[in-house]
Amino acid sequence: LIDRDCFDLDGYYPVSLLCYDTPDGYYGLPRDVQPSVLYYNKDMFDAAGIAYPDDTWTWLSASRVSPRSSCRITEKPSIARSGARRSCDTE
Repeated sequence: LIDRDCFDLDGYYPVSLLCYDTPDGYYGLPRDVQPSVLYYNKDMFDAAGIAYPDDTWTWLSASRVSPRSSCRITEKPSIARSGARRSCDTE
């Protein structure tokens, strides 16, 4: 349909189309696009002995580090400092 109707894909970020691209063409279009951002606390990384993120990091890299930066900070189990994990990570 995209080719047949000369649908213009220039309004889409190329990376947002990657998961819809097949050898036979696109099977869908993204409805929403939102950026993923990583914020980190340097004090927490320093305390855990973890190097700061750089340009080589991926979301998988961040998910592997986050459990190492978690710890309980009081006697009460409900008060803790926790790393993060994205719901789409599988490893």
